[in-house]
Amino acid sequence: LTERLIVRQPENLSLQQEAALDANKIGQNEKTRKLVRRILPVKDVSDGILNEAIKLFDAPGSEKETSILFEQYLKRHPEYLPFRQKLAEYYLSKGENEAALEHLGYLIEHLDNNDSLLKKAGAVNLYQLGRPDRALIYFEKFIQKHPNDHEIKNIITNIQHILANDFLSIVENDGA
Repeated sequence: LTERLIVRQPENLSLQQEAALDANKIGQNEKTRKLVRRILPVKDVSDGILNEAIKLFDAPGSEKETSILFEQYLKRHPEYLPFRQKLAEYYLSKGENEAALEHLGYLIEHLDNNDSLLKKAGAVNLYQLGRPDRALIYFEKFIQKHPNDHEIKNIITNIQHILANDFLSIVENDGA
């Protein structure tokens, strides 16, 4: 019955949302996915539909769709850290480092146990983006918490040498 109403009133968003929830309740996953794909571009999708869509698409092979859903959810609820973590991992796996750093930065600021995130953000800036200046910020935050970590101390020393050499090149070239 709901499907017939949708055919007659394709612009009725609440009807489509209701049909998607009903299809999901009775386990018709493919029908639910089809309905959800149709209504997701609309900005007035309810949180309930968005949550159900996330559950439905959060599976191997649907990472791109899931990442879009996570982004939509975070626009409404920016403080929800589990989706930020998943997005950071997704973007890193796809080589979209700037997008990953946006989420890593938020996580670093809002999590107390952020050691691995500090190291990850530093490594991405240093090795993938070639930004030792930005990497140094993250590694220095890490070393403030763990002053005896020799590996990170060595990385910081190397970064400082890189930055000093870069600065020296700039000074020498401008002076010529």
